[in-house]
Amino acid sequence: MKKAFKLRGNNSISLKFDLKMKLTILFLIVSLFQLQASEFFGQKSKITLNMANVSIEDVLTKIESLTEFKFLYNDSALDYNDIVFINAEKEPLSSVLKRLFVNSNITYTLMDKQIILKNKKDDIKAFRNNELPSDKTQDVKIRGHVVDQNDIPLSGANIIEKGTIHGTLTDFDGDFSLTVANKNSIIEISYIGFKTVEITVGDQTKFSIKLEPATSSLDEVVLIGYGSKKREEISSAISTINSTQLADNTVGVTSFDRSLSGLAKGVNIKSTSGAPGAGVDINIRGFTSPFSGSDNNPLFVIDGVPIQANPTTIYTDKTVYTEVQNPLLSINPNDIESIDILKDAAATAIYGSRGANGVIIVNTKKGKKNDVVKINLSTSITLSTPINTQDYLNTGEFKDYLDVYFANTFEAVNKGIVPPTILNSYRDMYNLNPDNTYAGLKQSFFGDADTDWVKAVYRNPAYSKNYNLSITGGSERTSYYVSGGYTDQEGIVKNDTFDNYSLRFGFDTKLSKVFDMGLNTSLGYSNRFRGTAYDDFYDFVLHARPDIPVFDENGKPSRVPVVYGPGLVGTRASPYGLSTLHSNSTNAYNVIGNYYFKANIDDNFSVKASVNGSYMYTKSYKYTPYSLVGFELLAYGFTLTPSESYAFDSKSLITNLTTDFTANYSNRFDKHQVDALIGYSWLRNNIDKSYTDLTGFPDDYVLTNPSNANLTSIDATTVESGLNSFLARASYNYDSKYFMTATMRMDKSSKFAPGNKEAFFPSLAASWNISKETFLDDSEAINLLRLRASIGKTGSTNLGDFVFLQGFSAGIREEAFYNGNTAIGLGNQLANENASWETTNEVNVGLDFRVFKNRFRGSIDLYNRKTTGALVNTPIPLEAGLSNFTSNFIDLTNKGFELEFGGDILKSEDLHWSASVNISKNINKIDRLTSAIGSNANSPYEVGKEINLIRGYVVEGIYQSQNEIDDLNTNSPTGIYSTIGTVGPGDYRYKDVNGDGELTIEDSYGIIGSSQPDFFGGFNSSISYKSFQLAAYFNFSYGSEIRVNDGTYLNGSPNINTIQRYNVQNRWSPTNTGATLPQLIYRGSSDVNMKTSTANVYNGSYLRLRNIQLTYNLSPEIARMLLIKRASVFVSASNLFTWTNFMGMDPENGNGSASPNQLSGLQYPNSKAWSLGINFNF
Repeated sequence: MKKAFKLRGNNSISLKFDLKMKLTILFLIVSLFQLQASEFFGQKSKITLNMANVSIEDVLTKIESLTEFKFLYNDSALDYNDIVFINAEKEPLSSVLKRLFVNSNITYTLMDKQIILKNKKDDIKAFRNNELPSDKTQDVKIRGHVVDQNDIPLSGANIIEKGTIHGTLTDFDGDFSLTVANKNSIIEISYIGFKTVEITVGDQTKFSIKLEPATSSLDEVVLIGYGSKKREEISSAISTINSTQLADNTVGVTSFDRSLSGLAKGVNIKSTSGAPGAGVDINIRGFTSPFSGSDNNPLFVIDGVPIQANPTTIYTDKTVYTEVQNPLLSINPNDIESIDILKDAAATAIYGSRGANGVIIVNTKKGKKNDVVKINLSTSITLSTPINTQDYLNTGEFKDYLDVYFANTFEAVNKGIVPPTILNSYRDMYNLNPDNTYAGLKQSFFGDADTDWVKAVYRNPAYSKNYNLSITGGSERTSYYVSGGYTDQEGIVKNDTFDNYSLRFGFDTKLSKVFDMGLNTSLGYSNRFRGTAYDDFYDFVLHARPDIPVFDENGKPSRVPVVYGPGLVGTRASPYGLSTLHSNSTNAYNVIGNYYFKANIDDNFSVKASVNGSYMYTKSYKYTPYSLVGFELLAYGFTLTPSESYAFDSKSLITNLTTDFTANYSNRFDKHQVDALIGYSWLRNNIDKSYTDLTGFPDDYVLTNPSNANLTSIDATTVESGLNSFLARASYNYDSKYFMTATMRMDKSSKFAPGNKEAFFPSLAASWNISKETFLDDSEAINLLRLRASIGKTGSTNLGDFVFLQGFSAGIREEAFYNGNTAIGLGNQLANENASWETTNEVNVGLDFRVFKNRFRGSIDLYNRKTTGALVNTPIPLEAGLSNFTSNFIDLTNKGFELEFGGDILKSEDLHWSASVNISKNINKIDRLTSAIGSNANSPYEVGKEINLIRGYVVEGIYQSQNEIDDLNTNSPTGIYSTIGTVGPGDYRYKDVNGDGELTIEDSYGIIGSSQPDFFGGFNSSISYKSFQLAAYFNFSYGSEIRVNDGTYLNGSPNINTIQRYNVQNRWSPTNTGATLPQLIYRGSSDVNMKTSTANVYNGSYLRLRNIQLTYNLSPEIARMLLIKRASVFVSASNLFTWTNFMGMDPENGNGSASPNQLSGLQYPNSKAWSLGINFNF
């Protein structure tokens, strides 16, 4: 700063005349150009300031660093040490100076790039701390305490006397003191993210102030592709999940996507596996690729880094089985500030070929400039049990069941319903009379134990401990955020453990008034060990005899006797052994990072370069100790020897590097706001996988490393793919009333053959804020009424790499050699040079509203999506000799609506009750199939119908007598009514759908269900009273059907299976003719009662209490006693209640939503959990 004049001591007399003369001449010159200079000064020089409790001199120094202007003034004539408080956001410098000097003795004039300061001519007297001129006796000293809606103290809240720059900040405990001019003064209290409050001082001197969140404001910032905008400027369909909703749902959660269910309209989330570290299946507005194996999950963008959680890969070797750990585990849920979900094409088109299934943008927490160091420490413990278990028969009931099973089957043999040999294999389980009639169970075959395999295999409960630490703060130029997290989790299956570590570091800094720089890096490491043979746990393992103990007399896991034929009794591992004795370990290392460098050319124009990358390495080793879990049948040479043990050793490295260059322009003139973006994106993705088969281990306890085994085979795959893109966006806003945004993106992908590599994705969106019109301007009932409309096009490269090239591979077994030389043949992937882009065109219309002083709010969206040329691993004739062929196989349409409504039901100083509900409906229809698969009458796909159809027989009832069957046979044109199998009294009676007088396979082609729900959504309620908060979150799904695994739940083999109690209690018999389940008769695989039918397809509708949490915030007084800023204690429960008529394990637990086979009980069970935790802020 130039302090041009220093008048001190006697020297001031000799300099006085020259100074006055120079200043007089200077001011005369300046006055001639004052108008023009002021105009330029006010319009061209805009600055941003946020300074509190600083001197005027500090403010002037800051302005000099941000602009090209310099200040000249006389030290002795001006009081520039007054303490001031000033905020400005891109405000003209002239306006800032006017406010800065409003109550001081300073005025200014401008000459070129110098600002000259002097005393005001009216000699306005300056007062200490910039108080308004008043009688000193009128000064009023006030004190106060500021808290948020949860009574948590807010440090750093702005307290300012309105109309002045006189103010202060709240301290660590939310307290402040301030001297104001008089009792008529008005104080303004503001804090980022909260509504500003104004209070007239009056006769009070002590104030208790509670600030309410401003998240409902249209000024809320929403993340969009390559930028952000205010909520009021968004014309497309975007849902936001805030930090409060996340905090209520992430307790005990390792992968944040598991916490999103029911929180956003149009987003259907299915927890297909409850395994530790597992992700979920997310579907936004229906499926673009409905076949199993296709990727319908959205693109995740985490701090600018694109992540595909379930990328489509088609390999022709065993690397298809290589395990890849969930990449979202590297993000600690506690580090997430907000999540924005981009749904329609206008929002996602800027991401081009990666936006067809929607985009989820994750914004992590960051530090704030000029903020004190803040430390947050939290810990919790969680207890988990299976969300549901089957009620199996005990040993006595199991024997009674088998006794009836065998007796009924022998009777069916005598009636000619089943062949006489059907029970020969089980001769060791029952006795015969001399006339070969049934004589009861052979008791020597059965044990005396009474084992509940559910209790033997599942933990009750499983414990999980979670620790999180974060440090945040910032200086004038730099902000930072550092965090670390650790989770020690037990799976609900015994011998299943999971450890997850996360570390995150981020900072943003202003290098100069032109250049900014920032870095965000997340590192994750996870280790999972389980005793199962596979990556998941299958509930059918528990279907085992209860008469076998868990451990034998030597304390080793028992083995279960198995009958395979007359005199052929072997053993197999028990459910406990199959679930706990394998050695299956997975180690994953994930790194996600973003670096940017930004140049602010001027107030309107900036350029930015960013490098975004991810590194994901997964190593897994699956060892099967045959001597412990193998199958034994000595008669056929199957012995429990380590030489039969085997292992799979796999490694996967996936790296992703994206470089983005963007230029932004933003300008506002009068009522017009114009924004523009242009950019270039360069993406390179590398996949390196290997899969090794190992056998011949010397023992099953110590020498189980790969180095001790024989190498059987090794497969390796290395792929590099790329995507180059140009992108642009332009938006226009007139008077915050009319909005329009246009985007475009051009992608060039290496996945397609020359001639098909490029695609263009445009979009256009517009909105009209009707509430800003004059006819609603004064409305007290309608606070917001905004109409939105958009149209756009997105695409997908939903296929493996280089499917247009024909691969080759070495032969195996007898094909491995030709004339003594290694043979080379075609790979399993049949090349398709014509494979091209999958595209989706979408139209969206929406309406947002807020009424009654913003107390109630809602929105509705209608959409229509048309997908053309969906890429699918297409069925091909077996004669082709290859198994994989990718083509643009299917066209389909998704259309539906999304509705959301919520508000504040009760609102007072101490009590606040809010609630919201969202409901969505999606209707999909296949428009075209390009393969003969459409003519397969039993296919789950049919042109003109929705996807994932379930076809089967319609059960009309149960045959009650032989006469009923004889009458049907008599009326049949062939003399036999049931051509699908022999039937008798007590069997299902299937409907003759086509009315031809007989039951044939054609009668199973009818549609009896679909895995697609009619409606889905969620609702939540939050009540806060003083220091207590209670939040409850529900999600629901209505109208889907799920097929229960037929053979396991009905007339399965009497050999090793137990059965659920309800399947025994509802069995038909001559004395129980009103039953709903068929008679117990064993027919093997030809059992007519185990066909897919309405008897084993159940309604999958459910309502689930997803999470409920009670929080207590310690009072500020107690917090101070504990030497902390604030603390809270919470108790929560997840998946506590499920209301459903579904007969299986869990209506949510099944295959991915795009799979037509929604079988229940074949996945790792979801869990219900109870958590207790505490949060500290320092």
